[in-house]
Order: sequence, then structure tokens, then C-alpha cells
Amino acid sequence: MKNKIKILLISFITIILFNVIVDAIGLWELGLLSPHVGLLFVYGLLFGPYGALGAVMGNVIININQGYAPMEILHSAILSFGISLLAYKLWYSGFISSKITIPRLDNINHIILFLVNIIL
Repeated sequence: MKNKIKILLISFITIILFNVIVDAIGLWELGLLSPHVGLLFVYGLLFGPYGALGAVMGNVIININQGYAPMEILHSAILSFGISLLAYKLWYSGFISSKITIPRLDNINHIILFLVNIIL
């Protein structure tokens, strides 16, 4: 149980920190740029449902801070959690590859599987 809370907190804190850094650099002024949303997929894939939940909680805090409406935040949270969990389920279900391994980008086959997972 402690490990699951640790995973949740790691993904939550890094999403918030990434947002603070991007905000400090000033990328928000270029338009509706949300680079932290890309991390939702990565945390779902690497840490599973608890990583996805922590990333979505961080995303909800970011959306509240940016002043989105509650219904927009709810829709965003549901969609974000679905995307994060889908990454985990696709990788570990054996749908893409018959040999299930942890996500490592150490050779061309794993990189191709990762890109196919993103496209799906």
C-alpha cells in the first residue's frame, strides 16, 4: 500500500512541478499549450493505474489553477484517466505484442511498440 501511495505522489508532484516550470518559462503565452498532458500517457504506462490517478489529480489541480469551469475539469479528468489507463492496458494486455515486458526503450522493437501504443 505504501508503494502505491508513493507512486501516486511521485506522478502528482512531477506533473505539478512540470507545470510550474513551463509556466515560469512562459510557454502559456504562446497559446493553449499544455505540455504536461503528454506526461499522462507516460505515467499511466510506467506506473499503472496509481500513476495515472496521480497524474490526473495533478492535471485537475492545474486546471483549477487556470480557471476552467467545473464541468470542463470533470470531462478533462475522465478523458485523461481513460487515456492514461488505456496506455497501461494496451501495453500489458498482450494486444500489441505476444511477449509482455516492462516499458523500456532500449532497442528498436520496444521503441516501435511504444510508438504503436501512442498511435492506438
